[in-house]
Amino acid sequence: MKKTIALVIPYFGKFHNYFSIFLKSCAYNPTVDFFVFTDIVENYDYPPNVHRVIMSFTALKERIQKLYDFEIVLNEPYDLCDFKVAYGEIFQEYLEPYDFWGFCDCDLIYGDIRHFLTEELLEKYEKLFMRGHFTLFRNVAEVNQLYRNEIDGVKQYEVAFSEAGAHHFDEGYPEDVPGINRIFQDAGIAVFDEYYFADIDVEHYAFRQSDLKDTEQEQRKEKQSVFAWEQGKLYRYYSENNVIRKEEFMYIHLQKRKMKNLILNVKQAEQFLIMPNKFTDYVNINAGNIKRFNRNRIYISRIYLRVKTGIVRRISFGGKNAK
Repeated sequence: MKKTIALVIPYFGKFHNYFSIFLKSCAYNPTVDFFVFTDIVENYDYPPNVHRVIMSFTALKERIQKLYDFEIVLNEPYDLCDFKVAYGEIFQEYLEPYDFWGFCDCDLIYGDIRHFLTEELLEKYEKLFMRGHFTLFRNVAEVNQLYRNEIDGVKQYEVAFSEAGAHHFDEGYPEDVPGINRIFQDAGIAVFDEYYFADIDVEHYAFRQSDLKDTEQEQRKEKQSVFAWEQGKLYRYYSENNVIRKEEFMYIHLQKRKMKNLILNVKQAEQFLIMPNKFTDYVNINAGNIKRFNRNRIYISRIYLRVKTGIVRRISFGGKNAK
């Protein structure tokens, strides 16, 4: 019998314009359950394995505060990132029936999760992956409470939970961040961490994987590549000397990337393309089309954000200097 898996997604405010595509990719993973805790009442086509739980951000904050004898600081939904490692306790009544629980983002599109999360892996590891966009834990008390361990004599979770700002407690390499991965390392518990996913670099228009962006192989691929979702499978197609090659991924992460949703009928679609700035209906993948898909290399939305941020900073510093 397969080990059961549940993924937790608290999300408040407004979903991005491709949330329906995210749900579509979840639907093709029927043996994985998703719990979306949200104040968004807008109707979406939630598949049976995606459970929407209506909850206000204030109610969630109150739920979390009950677990701790110190005052937590949770000013906005983004601050939940540091609390992700505690979801096993925060949402215990929802997660109790499952062998594994995890957290994930919804700015991603899934491929075939079970193709990568094999029973052998789930049998061997207590924790799988190290990043905030997808991490999995064995659902036992010893693991769920491990985030409370001290790091160099400091209860780092109390620091992360009681101070404003991002501490990246939920992710990061152990040698760089005093967070959950350092705690697992100090406890001598091996963490599985392979690049089964495509974490797309936010600073480049083309599809360049963030942690691999400086490698020659990745730079060669990103110049001529496109992702395709095909009946629950996610592939990256790339052209190499006019020969089309492909590789399969568990999911693609589109962090902070503005995407147009041009799929005519998401509900009926059995395949679609993921280009650097949009989702489109499926067309034939060949060297010519891949080249055409990557023709526009000016990252307009990112340039606009940089200019806007620069203006805001100049105004802010100018105001301070004026005083």
